[in-house]
Amino acid sequence: MSRVASTSLTAVLALVLALSWGCSSADDSDSAASPEGAAIQPDHWLNDPLLPEPPDVEVYAAVENSFTEEPEGMNDPRVEEIQEMAKVESLVATPAGPETVASVLELGLAEPVLPAVQEEAIDALENLGWKGGQLDGAVEAIGKILEVGEPRVRARAIEALDFLKSDRSTELLIGALSDPHPQVRSDACSGLLLRVRPEHHEPVKAAYLKEEDRTVKVDLWELLENIAVERQKMRAAQGADAKDA
Repeated sequence: MSRVASTSLTAVLALVLALSWGCSSADDSDSAASPEGAAIQPDHWLNDPLLPEPPDVEVYAAVENSFTEEPEGMNDPRVEEIQEMAKVESLVATPAGPETVASVLELGLAEPVLPAVQEEAIDALENLGWKGGQLDGAVEAIGKILEVGEPRVRARAIEALDFLKSDRSTELLIGALSDPHPQVRSDACSGLLLRVRPEHHEPVKAAYLKEEDRTVKVDLWELLENIAVERQKMRAAQGADAKDA
């Protein structure tokens, strides 16, 4: 074959490849710009327009435990009385009723109000909700102690609500994001980390915007990030459903 013929064949092949690549690129561009393409390939969650500005924090340190001393009232007779009401052995043999929850709550709120008594009441309510078949009642009772307890008691209540999973316990944890004590707010963030959903965005964002403690602000930002991820998953699922329809 002559050099001229060889050169002509090479030119033709190059032209064919160029045209093929151009068509392929156009198809890819159209797919990326189409609503269907955008639905199944949503933006990265950090581009979520609902996210506020991230916190300006260089170093993150967890909130230290402020409640290391023994609570006041350990020798109060109500402590032992509450323990007897919620023994695991008794619950296995005979499921607890709502009256047991009411009795525990009454002792926990009775005068004189003592942290040790209230913490014991929360322990018992946690047990009643978990093994005693009284989840809803126990969560509501813990919420009442959360409203009136001192900071260390409120922190223990948050721990119990984190353990007792329900929509109502999640609501109470959301409310605790406005607690006056930073450790309680931080503990509430920890309890919500795997619970938050897109519908929780507004209250979490409101708490984030007014938070002055830098450590808790980072905790709240993590919640907002998780909400954005869940919102991205929802958009992707909706896009996939629309494509299949």
